[in-house]
Amino acid sequence: MKFKRKYIVIISSFILLLIIFLIGSPFIIGNNFDNLLKTNTYNITKVLMRDGSNGNSVSTTDKAKIQEIVQLVENRHYTKAINQEARTGYSYFYDFYVGNKEVLRITGGGNNVEINSTYYNVDKPIQTNELKNWFNSLPITK
Repeated sequence: MKFKRKYIVIISSFILLLIIFLIGSPFIIGNNFDNLLKTNTYNITKVLMRDGSNGNSVSTTDKAKIQEIVQLVENRHYTKAINQEARTGYSYFYDFYVGNKEVLRITGGGNNVEINSTYYNVDKPIQTNELKNWFNSLPITK
């Protein structure tokens, strides 16, 4: 009987630790850009960016321009923010497409961004001035 009880305690403890890990991992371990994108960056076929200050937008299917913006957001660690309260306003949002399907939207820059309606802390800030330079390098559409 002691052996059976000990076995149940060990199994229960393991299950509890597994549940805690699964719930806590987005806040501790986080994701890289490819994981958030759920595909390889080379599969991105289009990027659309909108300026939050005036509503102007740009888009491109040029692979070189796509890689430029990918370099601004990759090689970072994104961990889910504890504070998920809605915020207002944004500098830029940028949508990544595979084919005709939008697969990822990032809103904002700096150390805290919104990705597909979830807020994330970023270990290396996404530089807003670099986003602005990328935006200004393309023809504006209204």
